[in-house]
Amino acid sequence: MGNQKWGESFLKSGLPLEHLTLLALKSIGWECELHYEYLRVNRDKQLRRFEHDAISYSPWSENGNMRLLIECKYHDESRFWFFLPCETEDHLAQYGALSAGENLNVNFAVIHSAPYKCLANPESESLLSLAPRCVWGVTVSMDGARQPNAVEEATKQLAFGFVPYCLESFYGFHNPSAIFILPVIVTSARLFRLRPNINSFDAFRRATSPDVIADELPWLWYYHAPNGDLLDHNSDEIDAYKKKSKYAGKK
Repeated sequence: MGNQKWGESFLKSGLPLEHLTLLALKSIGWECELHYEYLRVNRDKQLRRFEHDAISYSPWSENGNMRLLIECKYHDESRFWFFLPCETEDHLAQYGALSAGENLNVNFAVIHSAPYKCLANPESESLLSLAPRCVWGVTVSMDGARQPNAVEEATKQLAFGFVPYCLESFYGFHNPSAIFILPVIVTSARLFRLRPNINSFDAFRRATSPDVIADELPWLWYYHAPNGDLLDHNSDEIDAYKKKSKYAGKK
């Protein structure tokens, strides 16, 4: 019993999940860098250091190279992640995603590249068709109780670190080979997406398990709508970079 308790406690540290993630990526030839740090203002309006758990680099190719910004979140078997469906433009519109009038389903809205938008068919919607789409997730226990929202925490880590990482890597974008950057959350939690046709409180009350009202998925696309804090953070990071970097224009 003692050894089992120690092992479960060690799993909760998150280190084993990071280890297994790195092993999986290295097995297909990707290189990995651990614990990339960046600065951002926390909820108490204080400047603090945060980090991505890992940055992973695809094997080099003259046709383009991929980088993954990775956030790992371990959960024991008693908890899972539950998401709202985001299947159509109507779903996106509910969350202000279409306020700029852009099509968020196209490939270049999913994979961010520099210095060029050099996807073969950037206006294609083929990438998002690879997995179901969702928006806004919560962490729930098997007894139905809501837990501290690890989904939101992981998303914020990636969202606030994305622009600082791109700016710090800006010098690497000045080459003939494009670099594609994709934020990724890796979790041991089971993933469920609410079925769009669930339309009554009684359906939720009668549910004896998550799979009664939701579909379990191996992976999914997650839409995160940027709020004012994130936009202000990104603007401040860009302004600071312009002042100190020789790679940026001074206008």
